[in-house]
Amino acid sequence: NDYVVQEIYCTGSNTQTTYFVTNTNEILSTGYSGHGQLCDNTTVNRNVPGIIVNELEVAKIATGDLHVLFLTTNGEVHACGYNNVQQLGDQTTTNRVLPERVLLDFSIKSVYAGYRSTFFLTDLNEVFGFGQNTTGQLGDNSQTNRTTPVSILDTIDNIVHILPNSYAHNTVFLSGNVKMNLTINSLDAIFSENGLFVNAEILEYKETFSWYLLATTSTDMQL
Repeated sequence: NDYVVQEIYCTGSNTQTTYFVTNTNEILSTGYSGHGQLCDNTTVNRNVPGIIVNELEVAKIATGDLHVLFLTTNGEVHACGYNNVQQLGDQTTTNRVLPERVLLDFSIKSVYAGYRSTFFLTDLNEVFGFGQNTTGQLGDNSQTNRTTPVSILDTIDNIVHILPNSYAHNTVFLSGNVKMNLTINSLDAIFSENGLFVNAEILEYKETFSWYLLATTSTDMQL
């Protein structure tokens, strides 16, 4: 079939899974599916894109290392793939081969997937994270894996974007105003690694394959 692709999402590691969004809101996937992350009801790798979601009005896709989340236009979150540390948000460790609705108790406006961890912003601009936290990447002042969402950065009310690293163990939280193309003008960045926060003002930002380059007011920083 011929499709008009509007957006493409890729996993941030060497697991090589790709998702396509068409102009008719169909979601297709191809590549590696060892943990069900193609969301096609199998764990079989695919070398031709196949439709996996066409009944949901998907507003955003968040791809992690081995899991994926779909945020719908009405605020629902559906997840599938690897779930070894409960990063899917269904309070189990069962891998999902089809999108499973999760996080029903929250009103969510954006989702983000990291390396076996998940973050989301609520309509009240609250920040939550859960999943793997072995180096403090959730930012909850601990190195304890979280099986349910924990509130983080509750003293900051203007978090606008989260940059979880999907191939490593660190996270950047951005506060301020972000343009649609993610051009950043003098934003504050809050780096979370080993459970600690460091504030810095961002002058320039570039997102790459598996890390983030940020030039700050103090020094060039690479996460």
